[in-house]
Formats: sequence, C-alpha cells, structure tokens
Amino acid sequence: MPNEVKTVRTSGFRLFNIGGRNKKKTIVVIIIAAVIAISGMLFFVVGSHNVKAKAYEHLKANGVEISEIKEPIVKYSFKQPFSNEWTVAVQYYDEPDVYYMYLHKDKTLTYTGIAGMTEVKDESEYKHTEN
Repeated sequence: MPNEVKTVRTSGFRLFNIGGRNKKKTIVVIIIAAVIAISGMLFFVVGSHNVKAKAYEHLKANGVEISEIKEPIVKYSFKQPFSNEWTVAVQYYDEPDVYYMYLHKDKTLTYTGIAGMTEVKDESEYKHTEN
C-alpha cells in the first residue's frame, strides 16, 4: 500500500531527557540537592536572626538604647567551616563611620574591636567601646 500514512509520535521538548533506570537516580539526586540547599538557607536565615537577637540582648545589658544603633550586620565566618562563628558589626547613629565588631562563638558574644573609616587612633576615644 503505497498511499498509507504513518503516524510518528514525538515526545515534545523536555528539559531533561531522563529515561529508564537513570530517571529514579536523577530524581533522588535532585531531591537531595534541594534538601541541602533549603537546609543551608534555613541555617543562615535562622542563625543570623538568633545572633542578631543575642547582639540586641548584649547591647541592652551594657546600657545601650536600641534607638541609638542602626541594625546590626551579621555575617557567617567561613574561616573555619563548621565552627559556627558569626561576626556582628554594630554601627551607631552618632558615629556613622565606625563599626564596633563582635564575635559570636559558642553561644557567647565577645567584643573584638573597631573597624571602618576612623580618624582617631586610640580606641579609648570612641564612645561605645567595651573593655
């Protein structure tokens, strides 16, 4: 039959051409990668929130009014992975060019010094230093 029409099926566009046994492996790998990514994001979001709350508590305990400071800047320290070290930079409205640095490690917040564009050389001349 020379006039017979054959129908050809196409699968259309696929982002991943996954088939057979590799399909299950690929899905498992994608799920594991998603869980790791979400866990990492939660670690940074929840961790920075907790450290920021600790910084506010520490500053209140030292007699600092919260209205005097800008929001603390919290960053995870990647110097030693899995050490759970966070750095906190506190900037006051009356000293906008100075950052008072703290280290959060082992659930304690420790004052470490001053950073930023400073003109005064002696740390004792700053208003908000801790001893």
